[in-house]
Amino acid sequence: MRPNVSIGAKLVTGIAPTISTGTQTGAAIDRLNYDSANIHASDPALTGANTCVVTLEQSADGATNWTAVPGFTLTLTATAKGGSASVNLLPLKRYIRVKAVIPVETGPTFSATVALGGARYLPA
Repeated sequence: MRPNVSIGAKLVTGIAPTISTGTQTGAAIDRLNYDSANIHASDPALTGANTCVVTLEQSADGATNWTAVPGFTLTLTATAKGGSASVNLLPLKRYIRVKAVIPVETGPTFSATVALGGARYLPA
């Protein structure tokens, strides 16, 4: 099944633009009512052999017991500084969050956005 993010889409900040390096974890995103998502990440400061690895985690309550979403990894490189990947949310728990391992940076360049889609009910 190919996720459909065009119906009732909602954009959410996964990780706000940051200068930080190391592991950065975004806030919990309540994906109730949405069946699919597209995660877009970019890091224009990547150079040489540096890579930035973006993963997605899930939790039933949005606060504890976060686990990796199987099969979801987005890797950014010096030649592919931005990228996106879709994920089917139906088999996942209610909350998701973006996690990234960011190499040494030269400025506030890394960011990630989540486009939730496939809304079961359109907002009033």
